[in-house]
Amino acid sequence: MVVFDPLVQIILSLGFGCLFAVSGISKFFNRESFESVLRGYDLLLEKTVPFSAVLVAGFELCLGFLWLSLNGGSFVVIGSASLLLTYAVVITINLVRGRNYIDCGCGFSSLRSDLKKSSSGLSFYLVLRNVILMCFAFLTLVPVFERTFNVLDYFIIVFSLICSLLFYGAMGQLLANRSTINSWRQSNA
Repeated sequence: MVVFDPLVQIILSLGFGCLFAVSGISKFFNRESFESVLRGYDLLLEKTVPFSAVLVAGFELCLGFLWLSLNGGSFVVIGSASLLLTYAVVITINLVRGRNYIDCGCGFSSLRSDLKKSSSGLSFYLVLRNVILMCFAFLTLVPVFERTFNVLDYFIIVFSLICSLLFYGAMGQLLANRSTINSWRQSNA
């Protein structure tokens, strides 16, 4: 039987908590931009878009706070995996339809006022990212052994969260750069 160090579970839980909480908050504060993103996917009836925007933002915010509380259990993991899978399916549907130019609405892009300029567009890399995130979420269900924490453990938690945030941001920026370069190449071809 596989057993993890509780440090891994805490780092993953706090990382998901930060990701979902910040994402949910940004969607609430920039609801018009997020509604525009939802309209761009062209999968919802127009009259359901405002309600759907609030529902998605609220669900992300709830998941974020449950992850941060470190007491969510399998409900939070399944909820998070379901949301990430839904995002992956919606992105895949639009990619199959040839709609790779629309804003994904993911990450922290809705925190920026220049949302249209910072869009990473859709790609299968986003689908892959969501699948990887789902796998990390399920890792938190692996049993952990009991141990006491020391000062070094808390340093590792903070350092790991900072590194994860920087890595996630860097990957998002690389995807945005890739989309911008591809658009530039197509316009100059």
